[in-house]
Amino acid sequence: MNKKIKGRLRGFERRYLCRILKLGWQQYIANEEISRRTRMKIIVNDVKHRRWKWLGYVLRMKKSKLPYIALRWSPSGKRKIGRPLDTWRRTVEEEMKEAGETWNALSWLAQDRDDRRYFVGALSSTKKPRG
Repeated sequence: MNKKIKGRLRGFERRYLCRILKLGWQQYIANEEISRRTRMKIIVNDVKHRRWKWLGYVLRMKKSKLPYIALRWSPSGKRKIGRPLDTWRRTVEEEMKEAGETWNALSWLAQDRDDRRYFVGALSSTKKPRG
């Protein structure tokens, strides 16, 4: 997910939550206030949370399963013209760098259910984890 898609999702979310609350476009209300009134999670954070849950699931798979193989596979060469530069794996690696983690650490963390839940919750929160 790149910045353009994140912006579109946030705009869509705000527009329809304002419709639900019957707010006009002239009224200025902060996004946090709209989220508080509707008691809904921010959609971008929900997507990030689901991405990390899926990663944990794939890392716990047997090494012979296709999703595990695809996660570890690095194709050679460049992507064709018109293909997005960001891939699912690159997005995960970028978030891993922000959190200061490595693939080995994540593989180990995925095996322990309690630690994984804490880590996934910390990564998908709106605040940056301390580190």
